Amino acid sequence: MKHNILSLVGMVPFLVLCPAIQLHAGADKPISVKSRQDQATRGDAEAQADLGGRYAMGIGVKKDYAEAVRMYRMAAAQGNARGQCGLGVCFARGDGVKKDDVEAVNWFRKAADQGNAEAQTKLGDCYAKGDGVEKDFAQAALWYRKAAGQGYAEGQYNLGICYIHGQGVAKDQAEAVTWIRKAAGQGLAVAQTSLGFSYANGVGVKQDAAHAVTWFRKAANQGHAVAQCNLALRYAQGDGVEKDQEEAVRWYRKAADQGDAEGQFNLAVHYYNGQGVKQDYAAAARWYRKAAEQNHPIAELNLADCYFKGKGVEKNHMERVKWLTKAARHNIPEAQLALGLCYFSYEMGVVQNVAEGYAWISLSARTLKAATEALNICLPAIEPQEIVDGKKRMDELIKDIANENSLTGDGLVLRNTPPVTPEPRPAVGLTPALAPGKEPSNIEGSDDAVIHKGLQREVYDLLGTPPNKK
Repeated sequence: MKHNILSLVGMVPFLVLCPAIQLHAGADKPISVKSRQDQATRGDAEAQADLGGRYAMGIGVKKDYAEAVRMYRMAAAQGNARGQCGLGVCFARGDGVKKDDVEAVNWFRKAADQGNAEAQTKLGDCYAKGDGVEKDFAQAALWYRKAAGQGYAEGQYNLGICYIHGQGVAKDQAEAVTWIRKAAGQGLAVAQTSLGFSYANGVGVKQDAAHAVTWFRKAANQGHAVAQCNLALRYAQGDGVEKDQEEAVRWYRKAADQGDAEGQFNLAVHYYNGQGVKQDYAAAARWYRKAAEQNHPIAELNLADCYFKGKGVEKNHMERVKWLTKAARHNIPEAQLALGLCYFSYEMGVVQNVAEGYAWISLSARTLKAATEALNICLPAIEPQEIVDGKKRMDELIKDIANENSLTGDGLVLRNTPPVTPEPRPAVGLTPALAPGKEPSNIEGSDDAVIHKGLQREVYDLLGTPPNKK
């Protein structure tokens, strides 16, 4: 069975912001570090704040957070807003000082009250995430709006995200796009990516695949990994641009080389299928592993499949079970089904445990019709007590998986995630993988009869007819 690419890619890397550094005195004349140091020694607060930024980022000097803090403190003590904001950043991150969210808020607020747009945005972030202050989306939106009103791109983008989710403001997709477009127009890559999602899905704007490609490309050309993945997807599917698998591979590789798990996963899929690149199972397995090691659930499932079939790696049932277990605990129903079948079997990487197998297959059956078929095939060999034990174990697994996959909070998706929920994710295995709770729909190979026929063949291959117990 072919491995399938994801329909949409979800994660946007966090955008690290540092206080602005003044590198030029005029249009073309650089300001030297020595000049800044002389000015700072004479008590020039702007020079002190500027040096703090240079030391924090290692621009023209060796990176030194302790020295950055010292410079920021001197500037902040004189009421310099850039110094105050920079000092807040150090406390928020624990750079050169012990991490202290309350102290970070204190310094962000001092700078924000002076109208510093970056500090206003960061204070909004603190309210949105509950860092150093009680979580308050209305306050977050208020501070984002202040920054956005000054034309600050990150403030504009985050205000747009507030409108996307209806947090601190009334939900309004059109208003969200208005603010995100302002930030995108200033070249903010994450905003350009989000605007691409809006056009791709018709959220707040009329759906337009060509416009989606335009905005994805703008961000991709800035090295934005999520945009690169989504531009690659457009080339792979011929959506808004002429279909070109080689171009898709080129953009997936750019994202993968940055360590982006989605890029790594989709590059592996192309190697596995020989789409846009010479088929190479070993390369596919390598890229699946890179993504799986970043807890990419479908990569975990597909890597397990490679070990099962011996494609790109030597067959290894123990490795297969290892990666199936990871994917199953990430609530991938196909992995849960396959893992359950392993527990019913002998010599499949685990000690036979019918109750454990029943639990995993039953868990999968909540969202996967094929798992119900598997249970029907296996039931004749299951003792009543094993069913009782299996149900008890399933309840334990449900709680464990809920805890392991629970979100870290209900805050805003601050520069982390584009505003559009990814579509279901196809993958390898007995059936295409789906987002939890969704039935197969318009996905290659999702016909129930095909699924059940393939499943039945695999069950019989693994277990006999029906599974036999020693």
